[in-house]
Amino acid sequence: YSEPLCRDIETDLRLHIHTKHLAHMQALNPKTENLKPLRPFIDMAPIRILGLIVDIKTEVTHYLDMNFYNLTTVALHDWRTYSDMRSLAAEKLGLNLMDNFLPMGSLDQGLDVLQIMRNIHVFVSKFTYSINMQQFVEYRPDRNSKHLTTISIQSIAASIRQHGLGVLNTTVNFTYQFLSKKFNIFNQFLYDDNIRGHLSREHRWFKKHKNENDVNNMYPYDRAVNVVKEIFKLGVNEAKKSYLDQFRMLITEIGNALGYVRMVRSASMYYCSEAVKYLPDFEDVISFRDYAGAAGDDEVSGAMLSDETVRAAANLDETINTLMCNFGKSSDYFKVLVDVFQPVLLTPENDHLKTFYMIVPSLCISWIEASLAAQEAMTKTGNIRAAAGSAGSGSGGVPTGREAYFMDDGFAVGVAYCLSILKQTRKYESLHWIDTINNKIRVDRKELKNKQEIRLAKEALAKEKEASVRRKSSIFSGFSLTGKGSKEKDKEDDNYEEKQKDDDEIFELQNSSKKLENFSREAEQLYYSMSGAEIFFKRTDTDT
Repeated sequence: YSEPLCRDIETDLRLHIHTKHLAHMQALNPKTENLKPLRPFIDMAPIRILGLIVDIKTEVTHYLDMNFYNLTTVALHDWRTYSDMRSLAAEKLGLNLMDNFLPMGSLDQGLDVLQIMRNIHVFVSKFTYSINMQQFVEYRPDRNSKHLTTISIQSIAASIRQHGLGVLNTTVNFTYQFLSKKFNIFNQFLYDDNIRGHLSREHRWFKKHKNENDVNNMYPYDRAVNVVKEIFKLGVNEAKKSYLDQFRMLITEIGNALGYVRMVRSASMYYCSEAVKYLPDFEDVISFRDYAGAAGDDEVSGAMLSDETVRAAANLDETINTLMCNFGKSSDYFKVLVDVFQPVLLTPENDHLKTFYMIVPSLCISWIEASLAAQEAMTKTGNIRAAAGSAGSGSGGVPTGREAYFMDDGFAVGVAYCLSILKQTRKYESLHWIDTINNKIRVDRKELKNKQEIRLAKEALAKEKEASVRRKSSIFSGFSLTGKGSKEKDKEDDNYEEKQKDDDEIFELQNSSKKLENFSREAEQLYYSMSGAEIFFKRTDTDT
């Protein structure tokens, strides 16, 4: 008998909350909408019907408590919506709903480590990597997704606790198979005649002119930009990505795969450290099997316990030894992944790979432009992401369309890894690319400062001229001249056009200053990320 009223109250609360949080829904207008008065029913005193006492307020409260609890258990990520509806019910209708005591969030630990390994080719293309935080953030969510997935060391450690430490070696094997396929595409790109021709030309030019005064052993920024433009002329794909952009994304995916290996290794150490903290003496661990059974050592007196207890003690010894070995083990999986590909790529058949380091400056320019565009997309209306995201539009959930993210260190790791495999780290450093970038930023700032000074001088001159005109107008204010109205109108038009030009010039200077600072920040971030990534691949060969 009270169910229609309960449904109407729940619908009213839901619409009010959704119109507040969802941009595509408009708030209800009480003047135009035929809204039902609900509060009078809640304020009614209990009534007696056929010998039964019916309390409308109690019935509605029970209905909302039950529905909010059931719906929250189905979708824990909607806990905030029902919490807001509970608060609105108390404020608007005077209903004191009980707390459901459910967790404020999801109990899901995220993607499982085995699921990531089986679909690593999908994972590295949909997530961005942070080298400092050791975290992956999804930036290409599925259509209609309501949240973005993040993967941290803690979530990987939870999977290791479930599957065991053996997943570490399995991760390296899966990564090796994935890298083998990616290096095949890497090889084909650099083998292309157009790409190989550009890189060989740049290599010969720099070798010939690097000692000249105007070059000063620094690869010019203009030539790197020219390579970007020349490769862009070769064509683009359906997503308007040039071949250079696709190659940059390939290297980023390689770096993301290596970042995942690093994260799994760190997660295994975290898991072991959490487990070994219960050992009373990490340096001197006793043998529980000897103490539980009949020990043959004179220093150890066994307890002569049952065979089952001795076997359990032996299992405990094996578990402790496994934790201690993995906790103190310093396996350099990056070095393994470098050594396994070097004999294959450093062969006479792959001679075209010797000029790979010449394309790195152009790749850096492509990365900076893509990073700035992605961060700009995050601030656009309708494309804001909670941490990082991607684009298009769907019927609710996370919007999709332009790529939007705020971190992408996979590119830096991928470049450092490829240079280490090909033994071209020092060759790349001989380009002094970071010095070229810093020099360009310094020159651009100087030019911008000169323009700003010219602009300030022009404004000061305009103010002085305006003050002079005011003084003259005050002196001759008593005189009237024929044709004064038309002349003043023409003068106002000229002043308006001049003011428009001044406003455009000021906007252009402000925009240029903002772009220059953003470019400088991204270039500096890329330099530090690449410097940090080079540490992973220690120089064991003088050629690198």
